[in-house]
Amino acid sequence: MKRGVSTSSLGIIAVLCVAVGVGWMTYQNMAGTGVTDRITGVTASEETRALVETVKRTLKTDLIYSSQEASMKVASAGGGDTGTRYWRVGKEFTAPTEEEVLYVVSNSTLNLMNKFVRTEREQYASQKVQISDYDCVGSYNPSEEACYPYLGRDPEIADAFQNGLTGGTIEATGKDGQKDRYEGNIIADIAPNEFWPIYYTLYNFIRDEFNVIVTSTVRDECPDDTLSTSQKIIDGVEEACKKLQEEFCGDDLENCCINVTCEIECPDPDEPVDTSTCFQTEPPEPLAVDLCFEPKHTDEGKNSGETPSGQLIAQGTTTGSYRVLVSATDECHKLDAQDYLEWKLYIVDSIGTNCEVVDGE
Repeated sequence: MKRGVSTSSLGIIAVLCVAVGVGWMTYQNMAGTGVTDRITGVTASEETRALVETVKRTLKTDLIYSSQEASMKVASAGGGDTGTRYWRVGKEFTAPTEEEVLYVVSNSTLNLMNKFVRTEREQYASQKVQISDYDCVGSYNPSEEACYPYLGRDPEIADAFQNGLTGGTIEATGKDGQKDRYEGNIIADIAPNEFWPIYYTLYNFIRDEFNVIVTSTVRDECPDDTLSTSQKIIDGVEEACKKLQEEFCGDDLENCCINVTCEIECPDPDEPVDTSTCFQTEPPEPLAVDLCFEPKHTDEGKNSGETPSGQLIAQGTTTGSYRVLVSATDECHKLDAQDYLEWKLYIVDSIGTNCEVVDGE
């Protein structure tokens, strides 16, 4: 009797154990499905976010390339958008202002950048990424006091500037239809790039010194009757270019990055001086500047605000003119696989050529 009861109890216990085991397995399966769903959801969201971040990094790299290319293009046009720029015509100083240069750099960078955007849009289309065109590049430069005089600059500050890409969006759609969107700015530091310190050095030297040196040299050579007046002017231009080279290099020409060259197109040393010979251009029209960003200096400095110094004026009725193409090239930093930054500009000016001189304002 007692044995029968024991057998029945064992059977009940066995059935209960099986039921509990089945229930536990069912619960685990249901709970596991929920956890998997949650993990899958998080992973899809993170993948979409990671894709947007990848596109941002790609566009930042494109912005650096665009900025470097634009700086070379603008420098080779003398701070303008196309062609050549005259920085002095007669006694009129016509160099582009800081604001004009910023405007051209901004527009040129934006045009190049949107070409990259169109390429990236095609590349990422298969990953369900949409990239809009951008409508502005804000270009933020170091101040004049950070860049000039050239030999006293802090390269870490002066040889860099920032460009910011604004007015566009990046949107990615994940595997489960999850979306991620970025509408903020993309900022790139442009360094090392000597665009701005070269600009400020040329601006100050050509405004204040170039013609003074030409005139002074002609004055010193006036008594030498073996030299033609044209040759004296040429010697003056060459001396001015030598002094400009020293602005960048001091006495250390061998280890200097900036190479200055002057191509004298006029006068001809074998021809008599003619007042109008070298004047074959009109002063450039000022640009209609309409910046799409609020200008600021990356070092929070201020322009020096110096006014042009007095000019040495050679007195007399005989006047000599000259036209010269000035180039200043940074030969230490290639901004792409082949090219260096090269500022190119024209100067057209005239001086008196007899030996009576006075200091004038």
